Amino acid sequence: MTEPVLLTGASGQICVGLARAMAEAGIPLRLTDRVPFPDPLPPGTRFTQGELADPALLRGLAQGCRAVVHLGGISGETGFARILRANILGAHHALEAARLARCGFIYAGSNHAIGMHPAGTDLPVRCAFRPDGYYGLSKAFGELQVQAHHRRTGLPVTSVRIGSCFPEPEDAAMRRTWLAPADMHALVLRALDATGSHHIWGVSANPGLWWHHDDRDRIGWTPRDGTGRFPPAPPNPDPVSRKLTGGDFAAFGYHPEEKRRERDMAKDRPVLLTGASGALGRMLARELSAAAVRLVLTDIAPFPDALPPGSRFEQADLEDGIAILRLAESCRAILHFGGVSVERPFEEVIGPNIRGLYHVYEAARRERARVLFASSNHAIGFHERSETLDITCALRPDGYYGLSKAYGELMGRLYWDKHGVESVVVRIGSCFPEPRDARMLHTWLSYPDLARLCLATLAAPEVGYARIWGVGDNPDAWWVEDDRARIGWQPHDGTAPFRDALAGKTSDDAVAERFQGGAFCSMGYSRGD
Repeated sequence: MTEPVLLTGASGQICVGLARAMAEAGIPLRLTDRVPFPDPLPPGTRFTQGELADPALLRGLAQGCRAVVHLGGISGETGFARILRANILGAHHALEAARLARCGFIYAGSNHAIGMHPAGTDLPVRCAFRPDGYYGLSKAFGELQVQAHHRRTGLPVTSVRIGSCFPEPEDAAMRRTWLAPADMHALVLRALDATGSHHIWGVSANPGLWWHHDDRDRIGWTPRDGTGRFPPAPPNPDPVSRKLTGGDFAAFGYHPEEKRRERDMAKDRPVLLTGASGALGRMLARELSAAAVRLVLTDIAPFPDALPPGSRFEQADLEDGIAILRLAESCRAILHFGGVSVERPFEEVIGPNIRGLYHVYEAARRERARVLFASSNHAIGFHERSETLDITCALRPDGYYGLSKAYGELMGRLYWDKHGVESVVVRIGSCFPEPRDARMLHTWLSYPDLARLCLATLAAPEVGYARIWGVGDNPDAWWVEDDRARIGWQPHDGTAPFRDALAGKTSDDAVAERFQGGAFCSMGYSRGD
């Protein structure tokens, strides 16, 4: 007997037709959605009503399945909190169900993960993410979740970045982005038999196509339909929608005038430092205060030292959005070092590192404050050590912590594109008083160099959206070429004096020694290779 397939979001427009096509192909189905299935059930299917937020439900449904096809969640631009629960937490639960069932996973992504690219740009499927809203941000994050799942488990995955899947194209933009339902059905049926990892544009054979170079040949899928058979459609009357790939979603909440508003970076305005009670926060509080920076310090834990001159501390949780808004009042910048800083279960990371990050950027938007976001090398940790990376390299997070840092980098991009909030993303390697092992000979950043980087961020006239490797002047660097010139920063310290003592200090962990993320890559690693 053929193994069943679990289809989430089964009551949605795309899934109803997909379920019918899969049943006609003789595939037994398990369907689930939070709302009832609107049609008579196709033969060989059973439907269970439930929430994506219920992990036990998904794990039970996925047992014995050959694949999970995940189309569930919110499919429009709504509030951050709803999307976080349905799309980010829901995708995590669906992936965990597939992992426990040891089955394949097909993910319905969206063109809104890259929606702030200019319209007409010829994009390969592995282009840089430029989400056009919280929905697009959740879909970019979902693609990263799926790829991290594959790298850790080796289970087959296919991400389909859907353009516009409707019975017919509805406007001029859809003449390029349309995915015919029949083409979608054929794509999923092909992906069920695929092995490895695949990334595919979910778009039909449309004239003037913007998107090219994906993995469709590897699964044997060729779209049969296209928009050439439809009459010309009127252009979108909104100029922003016409200008950006994401169309109306990109225009939603877009305020170009905010980029023209003057920022007040006067030195007498305070700076908010989150994570102030951690090791880096305490060091920065001391060093920045000595440089005459007025600081507002906050952390969920009490501040353990004497308050530096000119500083004040308020204990607060990053998940308390009202508290973060209040603390950021009149601040010229937010140095965001708060949150979980090690690999932890997803449910422990999502609150401070994703929900808390949203509160920080909303506060920055309101105050027109510049943000320094303390990202991490673990956002790219699954690159191999043989690679030399520039700052535009593909995100390859090595765990839930790294995923949260990748999400933060993309949120910074979104808030710059849509709201003009300046960000300096610092992808920190290993910031300690001294390097501790052979890996840190490549990744170390000294405390003084980090403090100088923060001061340079505060002093720079304009930064836009800048990404910088948080790493010292180390020999045999893994990481090169970034945006440090925008803030005028160069590291002074490096690991050359430590090479002889640490060069042989490696671990016995083959996975940790293979990847740039080190020991974080080993956690939960279940691949056979």
